[in-house]
Amino acid sequence: PAEQPDEPPALGSLPIPDENEDGGDEAATRSQGDEDKATSFGSAFHLCAQFAIETGAPPTDERIRIIAAGQGVEEDASEKGLTALKSAPDTWFAGSAYAFAAASPYTRAEVPFFTALDGAYLEGSIDLLCSDNPAGVAPGAQVTLFDYKTGGKSREGEEELYWKHLLQAQCYAYALLTRGCAAVDAHFVRVQRRPRPVAGPLPDSCRFAAPRTFTDGDTVDYRFTADQLEELRRIILVTYRRYLLSTE
Repeated sequence: PAEQPDEPPALGSLPIPDENEDGGDEAATRSQGDEDKATSFGSAFHLCAQFAIETGAPPTDERIRIIAAGQGVEEDASEKGLTALKSAPDTWFAGSAYAFAAASPYTRAEVPFFTALDGAYLEGSIDLLCSDNPAGVAPGAQVTLFDYKTGGKSREGEEELYWKHLLQAQCYAYALLTRGCAAVDAHFVRVQRRPRPVAGPLPDSCRFAAPRTFTDGDTVDYRFTADQLEELRRIILVTYRRYLLSTE
């Protein structure tokens, strides 16, 4: 079990990690310009996905071009160019994860949250949130969240990916479970990567891992339940306390 911190972090807003634009396969050698491209591409993809949820239909090529221009995505054939932006939404919209979201009783894009945490607070936005309750984030609801990842390395392994996104998943789950939800399924969708083969069981230490649900995409999957709420609180506080001590 995680240790209990002596005191809460002396910080107002706790930064939620997000590897949304993590540079792709050439992360070690990318320039500042490449980082800017990655950020622009990620922002444009999120807007395309949000457009589909809010209008009920995927954006046309012309709409994608307009979104790309507004975010500074150039018309080139690179992994962060307009051609890639057109193909990434197509892959997402054709998949079973998007079909699940579109059919859910409650589906919202870019859902903000603000959650108190022992003198500090978690603040962020969930890319896509679904619920089996038409009221959304309600007591007893089973909620499912999706977080889009437009970077990532193609050779990352199952266990590596589990640890990479775990803290972000825990923060999101804590914010939702404090609202009375019964369970949270979290899926981190690597929209520019081919589906990974379904791996065997992960080590016992990866105990928040969930079986792959949407096997036609590349996802990293977690499950959290209401009885884990206090444990999540301790884990998050300990993790951030260590982070703060390391940066002093």
